[in-house]
Amino acid sequence: MDRTLAILLLALVACGDKEEEDDTGAGGSGDGGSADGGTGDGGAGDGGAAGDLAALLTETGGCGDVFLWAASADQAWALTFRLDAEMAERAHAAGGPLTSSWDMALDYGLAPSLSVQRGSDLRRAFCNDVSEPYEIDQEWWIAAGEVTLTLTPDGEPTDWGEYPCDAVLTIEGASFTAEGVDPVALPGFELRAAVGWMPG
Repeated sequence: MDRTLAILLLALVACGDKEEEDDTGAGGSGDGGSADGGTGDGGAGDGGAAGDLAALLTETGGCGDVFLWAASADQAWALTFRLDAEMAERAHAAGGPLTSSWDMALDYGLAPSLSVQRGSDLRRAFCNDVSEPYEIDQEWWIAAGEVTLTLTPDGEPTDWGEYPCDAVLTIEGASFTAEGVDPVALPGFELRAAVGWMPG
């Protein structure tokens, strides 16, 4: 009887060891099952971390003739638009709204420049005549998309060259690219801000 009992006890111990080994098998913590979560494709290192970029860009502004920006509340993401075509001045000369549109997949000599930036304290770089530190860790440039800018005069021009306007920028189906990282998509976005004024 004692021999039989000993054999049964040994069998139970062996089964228990087997179950413990199975707990760390496929999908467990011992085989890298969590390696793809959060830090793989689409993670912070390859541009996918922008997620819904339009939802992130909650703060907007503008200045000059014409510069527009949008940034996330934590200043880690930003979108910038620059057009050197004196469009605000021309809107005042026309006496009403002036609209221009571009297909950014084509090569336009006078097309605006648009980029998405990731970094820190990015708002300090925009429409600011005071030099403050900021950091750009990665920048993507627009490669495709429909862009439309409408400027409506708001107020009178000044003697020192300001042409105040209300600006409406719309972006549809945009893709921003950079070498070595995944593109950033911006399916749709609208930015409204005052432009035509000079920082300072």
